[in-house]
Amino acid sequence: MGRVRIEARKSTWETPMANKVTHVAIALRESMEELGWTFERERSERIYSRFAIVMPMPKVAYVFRFVVTPGEVAGLVFEPLLGAGGYVSPPDEYWPRAREFCDEHGILMIDDEVQTGFGRTGRMWACQHWDVVPDIMCMSKAVAAGLPMGVCAAKGEVMDWDEGAHENTLGGNPIIASAASAVIDVLTEERLWLNAAKVGEHIKRRLTEAQDEAEIIGDVRGKGLMIGLELVKDRETKEPAAEERDQTIIDAFKKGLLLLAAGPCSIRLAPPLILMEEQADSGVDILLDVLKNV
Repeated sequence: MGRVRIEARKSTWETPMANKVTHVAIALRESMEELGWTFERERSERIYSRFAIVMPMPKVAYVFRFVVTPGEVAGLVFEPLLGAGGYVSPPDEYWPRAREFCDEHGILMIDDEVQTGFGRTGRMWACQHWDVVPDIMCMSKAVAAGLPMGVCAAKGEVMDWDEGAHENTLGGNPIIASAASAVIDVLTEERLWLNAAKVGEHIKRRLTEAQDEAEIIGDVRGKGLMIGLELVKDRETKEPAAEERDQTIIDAFKKGLLLLAAGPCSIRLAPPLILMEEQADSGVDILLDVLKNV
């Protein structure tokens, strides 16, 4: 194993990487700006997080010109919506353009649907929002209702292996496979992604309307029941309200609402896909009440 030094802000980490493999990642905004890079942001007045970076396609072309050649790149690994970084969705044209770019250079698109898959975003798969078909898709979490299971699917020409070419230690557990089969049956029979889309829009509409009174709400974003709420101290400076975010989560928990942090100052809302609007309103009421006093 080799070691690659990652520079970000004023800190340096060392992380193990495979030898002779170039790992190109989107770095933190500050470190990239120090190198003279500039970033274009979709809805620039509404995306606040310094982690919420969408690298414009011209900059991707820059990477392939000066960092690594397209012929050396095996695949582009991506989340359709940024997960732990703050539930951020890219501009509508971003993933279709990435698909065209990868096709042009023979690069595989590897879709990480671990958080976004199985109806979470209002579609069975998040990539469907942009009509993008990946070459490889990775899934987990929701597939077996919380039991440990991961799935990797790929196009036939990618996974055209001889029998026995690949194996795994814990594959084929009959109990977990049965659970996954039941989950998929319920999900598809009840078309739960449609409910996620409907209730998700209802929640976003209420939170967006609340911005008029709750100045701390800097941005409301997401798709389906994968909603990000970003808190800021000031909408003009877009200063992250990290401490206020943490206190909001604690206060909401005391009132019976379970929330989860994301990024430096965001709250992620990811309720069950069976959530009804009446139940959603109860949660939103608690959240807005807490935000008034934070």
